[in-house]
Amino acid sequence: MEHRMRTFLRRLDRARRYATLPLLQLLLRRGRSVAFPLDPASTKRVLVIRDDGLGDAITTLPMIRLLRRLLPPSASIDVLCTHRNAQVFAALPDVTRLWFRPTSSADLLRLLLRLRREQYDVILLTVRNKTTASALLMRAIASPHTIRAASDRGQEYRWHFDFCSRIASAATNEWQATLNLVAELFGYTLTERDCEPFFPRVERSWQIAAQHCKRLGLALGSYVVVNLSVYQPRNKWNTAQLHTTLAALCSEGLHLIACGIESDLASYRDILDSLGVPSYPPTHDIHQIAGLIANARCIITPDTGIVHLATALGTPLVALYRSDGKAEHYWAPFCHPNAVQLIAELGTLPGSIPAEKIIHATLELIHSRAAAPALS
Repeated sequence: MEHRMRTFLRRLDRARRYATLPLLQLLLRRGRSVAFPLDPASTKRVLVIRDDGLGDAITTLPMIRLLRRLLPPSASIDVLCTHRNAQVFAALPDVTRLWFRPTSSADLLRLLLRLRREQYDVILLTVRNKTTASALLMRAIASPHTIRAASDRGQEYRWHFDFCSRIASAATNEWQATLNLVAELFGYTLTERDCEPFFPRVERSWQIAAQHCKRLGLALGSYVVVNLSVYQPRNKWNTAQLHTTLAALCSEGLHLIACGIESDLASYRDILDSLGVPSYPPTHDIHQIAGLIANARCIITPDTGIVHLATALGTPLVALYRSDGKAEHYWAPFCHPNAVQLIAELGTLPGSIPAEKIIHATLELIHSRAAAPALS
């Protein structure tokens, strides 16, 4: 009975929204028609909205690089981000300016007024969820001539945007979706070079990572990184699973190093100490973690943010996924020939993946790959 009531209320709400669409479209319609695809040469100011996770920001980097290639050299490419993912964009020379989305309503209102004065030609929405909130945010920022572009979210949301990319919405991977959005908006045909993942190298942070490894007695290119932290707690390691995996890899003579935030390292400290596995000093500097991962023989992780980072760096990767019909596809490694996905049984979490599978995949990946020179 409760399920039927919830279903009825959802249908009623959907019907209400569809019924109000014609009125909203009339009230908020554009004063002029726009021909697509757009001419890149006439686009001078672009705002990219990526105010979500750190890993999500990494998947947007090839899209921003593509924008810089397509637009005039004098064009500005700004990013509306969060303080959490800002360091990804801050190291990117293609970005002109960063805007930080505040948490308080008063600060957000001031920011929206400031952004509206920027008179952007195009606003690109790359966030997949919270479509209505993000669309209203775009409307508040957009001037009368601004083009609001996003992947096609369906008829229910289409009236929010001036351009909805069906090619982007059909993409099964987040990396590809953002690239498809720009390609269709400007009538551009993507090349293999456009699709190559990358991550900016910050020399100082990479040097610090190398120094920490040296203090731990680990030569660059000689170790396997095991990531213990996850953004979503449900994806965390199972204690027995982690112990069995680490013990087996240590018995194979592999040099392991654990990384993660301080609380996660502390929760697994007994396992790490019992096996003699060192841990990288906790840091919020994603570029230090990039330096650590870039010089690893392999990385094992149940967190998709680190999956995206390893993908961007080209580091051999064993990624652990829950199975929900979406995460294992949409957040999968992109254009990464040395990545192995281990997917839990349908409806279960990464902690249920047998340790034997993780061990086998890691050893097979390491042994099948020729030794690569360290990126010191």
